[in-house]
Amino acid sequence: MTSKDTLELRQLLTLFSHELHANSRAKGFWEDRDKILGTPQGAALVEIASLGLATMEIGEAMAGARKPQQDSHLPYYMSLEVEIADAIIYLLDLAAARNLQVVDAMIAKADYNRSRSYKHGGKLA
Repeated sequence: MTSKDTLELRQLLTLFSHELHANSRAKGFWEDRDKILGTPQGAALVEIASLGLATMEIGEAMAGARKPQQDSHLPYYMSLEVEIADAIIYLLDLAAARNLQVVDAMIAKADYNRSRSYKHGGKLA
């Protein structure tokens, strides 16, 4: 990717994460989380809850991989695809809500991974 491509990707993913968060907020999913954020352990609790929701979606994606079927809400996609999308949506929503630099970290991590040796450390995956 060129630096221009990277900049455009960064801008689009950041905009998308903020759009996802705005929708989540508009649908009322942040009302209770906002109350929790005002407590001493609030940020950690909100982050843990959001990560838990994403983890549940990964579990549903695993079930979709084990027993492939069309998604019940979006039948033109397989359940595996939709559940992965749900997990990513939860993570990007959290990133936007907490002003986490996840998009920049993803790009930096991809760059780092490109610099690593073949199957670095003998890993299988």
